[in-house]
Amino acid sequence: MIAAGQQALSSVGEDADPKRIAAIYADIAQAQFQIGDIHTGITYARRALESAQRIESTWGLRHLGAVEKTLATCRHS
Repeated sequence: MIAAGQQALSSVGEDADPKRIAAIYADIAQAQFQIGDIHTGITYARRALESAQRIESTWGLRHLGAVEKTLATCRHS
């Protein structure tokens, strides 16, 4: 999932749909949380949130709900 997300980010151009970019960031964040890389997951989640807020995307913000649920299930200190 992480490699696929990174590849998706690499393949989108500067004129890509901002919703798509926010979703890709959110998917990478969720995958990072699932493997226990909380720091990197938070970095990508923040990027997804900033992208969703910038375009005022309620869809993007809802997509981040899944990321939030994944983070809530992670153990971290």
